[in-house]
Amino acid sequence: MDEAKRIETRARISTTGTERTLDRYGRVIREREALLLRQATLMKTDSGELVTFISPSVCALALHEAIDASERAELARLSLAETERETIFGTATEIGGKHQDTELFDCLQKSMVCVSYSYLALEVYCNETISEHETKPVTRQVKNRDGKKIKVTKPAKDWERECSTEEKLGVVLPQLLDIDSPKGQPVWEDLKVLQRARNDIVHPKAVMTNPRIRNETEIPRASVFLSFLRENSRQYPRIAVHMILYFATATRVPGWLYQPLNELGIRAPDTTDAKNPSVP
Repeated sequence: MDEAKRIETRARISTTGTERTLDRYGRVIREREALLLRQATLMKTDSGELVTFISPSVCALALHEAIDASERAELARLSLAETERETIFGTATEIGGKHQDTELFDCLQKSMVCVSYSYLALEVYCNETISEHETKPVTRQVKNRDGKKIKVTKPAKDWERECSTEEKLGVVLPQLLDIDSPKGQPVWEDLKVLQRARNDIVHPKAVMTNPRIRNETEIPRASVFLSFLRENSRQYPRIAVHMILYFATATRVPGWLYQPLNELGIRAPDTTDAKNPSVP
């Protein structure tokens, strides 16, 4: 198959119609008349063939995968037995016995997927928000060649590649939307939990994945894997949704966010209106 080359990223078509939000079982949980915005992707292959298709929200795709993975991880986690086992360093609690290798694997693997896609949803949301305000100036502190911090102002689009997701959430998006930064608020502390888990997965250290324990002082402290086995991974997509909601309620709650909100049991104000169409 020819490698597709993008020649036009998005084409948006507005229509008036009924917006329906479904739960994971296909049942209508919300219905209203609205100005709908359908987003299409147009691409051209090496052979010259034009291909187009309706593009769902990438945030929605990521959140759906994160929620689905969290539910599967929790089912596996709850099935794991805990027993006492003697080790050379003393009595330890063994999570999952020799006959639960599959459940243990599923719990850890689905938790990794859940964390990765929860953070992906935030990355995509940041970049899409920047693209909608790409010419608006944003000021942030950077270090010059002498290592001194200076303030630099650039159009938002210039910061998309230069800023981390954390900086975009804490500095860039608040300026673009003219709201207070989430820094120092509970939603920001929760973000740190997701961020640490994501960093431990993306940049794993040997002490976590393949520890060499020669004496008691080398026993590693709790790792992200242990948190997966002891805590409900559903917390991770909830953290992502609450952060998106922090910004969305300042402007509009996009249509694609209502289904994740429903699945996670989170209530949100309806700020969507006909002047702010949503991408399904």
